[in-house]
Amino acid sequence: KAEEEKRKADEEKRKADVEKREAERKRRKADKAQRKADKARRKVDEAQRKADEAHHKAEEEKRKADEEKRKADVEKREAERKRRKADKAQRKADKARRKVDEAQRKADEAHHKAEEEKR
Repeated sequence: KAEEEKRKADEEKRKADVEKREAERKRRKADKAQRKADKARRKVDEAQRKADEAHHKAEEEKRKADEEKRKADVEKREAERKRRKADKAQRKADKARRKVDEAQRKADEAHHKAEEEKR
């Protein structure tokens, strides 16, 4: 009877040892899977960070480009306004010159006529 109980106890111990080893193996496997998942998550986080950075940079560059374009448009309108103003002044000057030329011509004509009559 004592031998039977010892055999049973040995069997129980052997089963318990097998279960303990199995549980330890599963724990190590789970730890490894956890480390792998953590590594993958870090990789994904880094990729996300880089993508966010690139997106932010692109938005900043677009904002700058838009600002440059707005400035260029303002300068173009300003230059166009000044050109029209200069054209108007040119026309005014031409008109005044024609008036002066006409007056000069009339004066020359009158002077010539007066000299003719004097003779």
